[in-house]
Amino acid sequence: MNLSTPNREKYHSYLKSYEWHQKKCEWIASGRPAFCFACEKAMPYVNAKGFNFHHRTYENLYHEKLDDLIPLCSEHHQELEIEFRVIRNHNVDLKTWTYVFISMVRFKKGLTAINKSKISIVMGDFNE
Repeated sequence: MNLSTPNREKYHSYLKSYEWHQKKCEWIASGRPAFCFACEKAMPYVNAKGFNFHHRTYENLYHEKLDDLIPLCSEHHQELEIEFRVIRNHNVDLKTWTYVFISMVRFKKGLTAINKSKISIVMGDFNE
């Protein structure tokens, strides 16, 4: 997301807010997979430091639906964001890049493909 300075400040404040914390709790309570979708590292329940929720889309920013979010460990979240800054210049949208990135990491690690794993319920098909 290319945020201008005022929006960046608002966004980072939001990520520290009670509302964002509640969104994380909603994810956990929903029974959705609680691990990094890229490497399957378990999400810590007590202290979520080092674990992020990646926005597949910013369409509903500040009022996200759970389907807008993907849990990622901090390592893979940072890597996805860095690589997206390069790839977005080639007209690749964030939702598509998220799917491709996670698929590539899972392939490299020898993990089950998205469409054959528990995360397919959240990620859907690539052709959506």
